[in-house]
Amino acid sequence: MTVSPATLAPALLVAVLLLQLPVLPDLGTLWLLGTGALVVVAVLIRHRARASRIALLALLLLPLRTVYEGSLWERQLLPESCEGQLLTLTARSIGLARFYEQPDGRLWRSRLSIETISPANCRGPRRALVYLPSKLLGELRPEEAEALEPGSRFRITARLRRPWGRVNPESLEGERAYVTRKIHAIGSAHMLRSLPGRDDAPARLNRLRAQLSAWLRAHADERVAPLLAALGVADRRFIAPETWEQLRRYGLTHLMVVSGLHISLAALPGWCLGYLLSRLGNAGEPAGRILPVLLALLGAGAYTLLAGATLPTQRALLMLLFMSLPRLAARSACASRTLSMAVLFILLLDPLALLGASFWLSAGAVALILWLSACSAPRRGLTALPRLQLFLLIAMLPVGLFWFGQASGPGAVLNLVAIPLVSFCALPALLVTLLLATQWETAALQLLDLAGWPLDLLLRLMEFGDSIQPTQAMLELNTMTAVLLLALAGSCLIVLPLGRGALIAGM
Repeated sequence: MTVSPATLAPALLVAVLLLQLPVLPDLGTLWLLGTGALVVVAVLIRHRARASRIALLALLLLPLRTVYEGSLWERQLLPESCEGQLLTLTARSIGLARFYEQPDGRLWRSRLSIETISPANCRGPRRALVYLPSKLLGELRPEEAEALEPGSRFRITARLRRPWGRVNPESLEGERAYVTRKIHAIGSAHMLRSLPGRDDAPARLNRLRAQLSAWLRAHADERVAPLLAALGVADRRFIAPETWEQLRRYGLTHLMVVSGLHISLAALPGWCLGYLLSRLGNAGEPAGRILPVLLALLGAGAYTLLAGATLPTQRALLMLLFMSLPRLAARSACASRTLSMAVLFILLLDPLALLGASFWLSAGAVALILWLSACSAPRRGLTALPRLQLFLLIAMLPVGLFWFGQASGPGAVLNLVAIPLVSFCALPALLVTLLLATQWETAALQLLDLAGWPLDLLLRLMEFGDSIQPTQAMLELNTMTAVLLLALAGSCLIVLPLGRGALIAGM
């Protein structure tokens, strides 16, 4: 079964438009729509090949599954009649709790998986974001209230409300974040009591991440330790607000978020090791072909777990897996069709990803790389990477303007230095450091200094940029969508090899 980009595009468009409806249809209506659509498609594909039938069926399921997930989220929202009431919850902590400094102490925000809720008429929410003042955590961790233990069970008395976005038109729409993360209620806790609970795999994984983060912050230079924790185990809690604002001004926040680029780079050492082992062992087919790919996927999967196996990292890993399948099967495949299949599969698993920026940024970057490869002759050596970086920076600029409303002019230049500095210098040394931290701490500490100096250099470059230009030139999108379309057209003319005339027109 293959799906082309031209076939996938209408399904994506319909799914996106359906999510913009003010009220999504209920589940009964969806069943009727699905049955009717199946009958129509059965008639249309009557004389087509079997593979085409399966492909069209999958494309039909995408809009229906998207609306189903959106309707399910609406059904699981906290009932309006329960907003502001004191509710009693039995819940488990998910992931690492975040904290905010307040005049009277830290305010913790924990993501909870709700097991029971009372009174009974308020049942429905499955996940909630709950804010807890430090005084409530004394019973749980009297020796140090640094974090809520991942996987812990509590009985909480809290006031909850339905999640809604910020009203400020200049800010990002908050409700989209709640939908993509499947948050059904937010609120604050007033009483909390710990309960006995089982120790499951996600809880053990998040405790390992917390321990590695604490080790990094204890042994690395305090200037770069929060950045190392963010890059290594996706723990961004300890990055100072002024540092994060500085990264945002220069458009470098993507480097401190575990992205598809980082997942792919984590796969590279595994691939090299597999290639070396197959050569040393004189392995023939199929071991010589399969071993590098399997070890590469193993390395990418391990880093995905270290990053908390969040939805964006899972999507990156799945996309890498799909792009590797033709190699494993010893078959040639069109890269664009493989990418379309990966996108379709990812969205069938998590269709609400359409509302988030991370899906469009990662899928768009891969599509643009394939487009560049198809439109120009391949290059090797030191000129290939800067050319690819410059292409992505220009081509992704309109996408960044659309999602975030602004983009940094000086940051585009700094990205050319920062991306290889962080991705090819800091990240490999940091991953090896974390691998050795529990077994050979002396060697790990030596590598930790090697992983820290690129980040220290990055901070110094940003400080130098602030000193020569305190107010950064920011491109802002506050006009009509036509500006975005013109920017996209100009980007295409600049980055594609269409001659000098197209380059001048694009600029």
